[in-house]
Amino acid sequence: MSSRRRGIAVAVLAVVAVGLAFLALRPTTPPQAPALIASAGAIATQGSDIWTWTGGGQCAGQDATAASAGPSPTGTADGSAIAHYDGSSWTAVAVPLAVVASITFSGTKVGVATGLLPDCHHEVLVTTDGGAAWHPADALPALADVSLSGRTLWAVGTASGRHAVQRYLVAPDGTASPARITQPTNPCNTRDGPPSQVAAPDPQTALLLCQNQGIDERHVDRTESAGLVWQVVVDQRPQTGFDGSGVSVDQLAAVGARHAWALFVDPQGECPEGQIRHSVDAGLTWTRLTCPAQTAAVDTVYGIDFSARNRGALVGLSKGQPTVLVTDDGGQSWRAITAPPA
Repeated sequence: MSSRRRGIAVAVLAVVAVGLAFLALRPTTPPQAPALIASAGAIATQGSDIWTWTGGGQCAGQDATAASAGPSPTGTADGSAIAHYDGSSWTAVAVPLAVVASITFSGTKVGVATGLLPDCHHEVLVTTDGGAAWHPADALPALADVSLSGRTLWAVGTASGRHAVQRYLVAPDGTASPARITQPTNPCNTRDGPPSQVAAPDPQTALLLCQNQGIDERHVDRTESAGLVWQVVVDQRPQTGFDGSGVSVDQLAAVGARHAWALFVDPQGECPEGQIRHSVDAGLTWTRLTCPAQTAAVDTVYGIDFSARNRGALVGLSKGQPTVLVTDDGGQSWRAITAPPA
């Protein structure tokens, strides 16, 4: 392990120590790439609209400094912003989060972002105007990964000092309250590690990733009953396509009843920039898609999201510079977003 990776790993462990585990960090391919912290993969898409974190810094006690992780040059070096791409241009809005862990939208108006304040306290922000303004969601606890479907916010966070899956209702004015249907639950067992990623294609249905990288154990649970009942749909056995030794799964995305995507990170694997796998049977089996670097200029993929079975976006690095790519064929090929003609 490089000294750079060890240093950033210490920073991530410091975050975990205060009660919240973020996305797994991995080294970047180009040596000149900036040192990005784990949450650099925060991205959400709805149709042609895209939101991603553009910059930030570090919270007190971290050893690694985050660099810009989005395409917009308007973010400040000592601040943090969430940028919105409306299909033709980017607009960045400053947010108080030093670290952005997750962004999710339902439609193009209501969205939720999670992360860390400069003092390392957890914060959840809500927008009701497409990201033009973000406001604290004081009623929500520490949340890591979030997925918004309609008014229902699915979240992986902490409840009574333990990791759990939770559901909340987000009103049109941005206020949030716990969903009364289910209490915080953790369908992951100890061996499989804590819940780390959630993807919800509708208010009743969600996929949940349980992952223990230390022993290469992972599985995905699925509920179609708003969390009342969970069923393991796939694990790391080779025949499932969800296998891999020494890998981590950094993100899940789901669309409709059948389609799901997962970002696998294995710098020594066939797609060192990050491998995207696709399921067309609700997570039962997975297929390796063409490596993103074979169709577009990207050295490291940090995050993915999909809003339709063919339409998705990713954020990453190309020659050490932030890049955002889009796909119109479900992730088989990618193209960079270009600025509109002057």
